[in-house]
Amino acid sequence: MSVFDPKRTCQSWQAERDKKGGPVFALALICALLTVLWVPSWIALALFARLATKQILRRSWGVWATQTMAAIALIYLSDAIGLTNPVGYTLGICVALGVSGAVLLWWSTSRRDS
Repeated sequence: MSVFDPKRTCQSWQAERDKKGGPVFALALICALLTVLWVPSWIALALFARLATKQILRRSWGVWATQTMAAIALIYLSDAIGLTNPVGYTLGICVALGVSGAVLLWWSTSRRDS
């Protein structure tokens, strides 16, 4: 089969392209959103509370799991009610939950130490 085949349509080219690049893009997007979600709390515990990596992981795993579940639920709810800007509300939800998780962890750590 030659590279140029007149029987192939534009849709078949797009379908072939989507099969190759779709999962990689989705995986990269999920990693970026989890970074936006979890990094603020890591920074709050590492810089402000001055904790080591092992202590950060011990204190934050529950908050990170809750943040992830809340983000999934809020994104699904936003999509279900028909909001029109999926990139905007997804990024907004992740940033808001990331900052609120950082404040919660910093506040609980400062109360525990005093």
